[in-house]
Amino acid sequence: MRILLMIVALPLTTAMLVLAIYPRATSFERHEAIIHLVAMAGCDAVAAIGFGHFREGEPGYHKKYDPDGDGVSCPSVFHAQVPLTAEALKPVSTQAPAPRSVGSAKFITPEN
Repeated sequence: MRILLMIVALPLTTAMLVLAIYPRATSFERHEAIIHLVAMAGCDAVAAIGFGHFREGEPGYHKKYDPDGDGVSCPSVFHAQVPLTAEALKPVSTQAPAPRSVGSAKFITPEN
């Protein structure tokens, strides 16, 4: 019984570790890091929670969910509600985020 309980609790333990460690090891703010993690699950998860599409350079953007390479991931999630225009597709910021440090440790975010 004890082993079965440990096996059942493993996904919950893993999720708690990810939610505790990832926001500290990324250059995003805590709430942005959580959005980025949700977006890693895919466009269906994004649509279920109610987030819109993500532009390149913003939290939530993942290159693997940008099928046409236009800088917008999960574009079909809210396509009917929010029309994409050339102005809307411009990146918000072109400069890379500064490396984040906690104490004397420095964290580097890998490329998508």
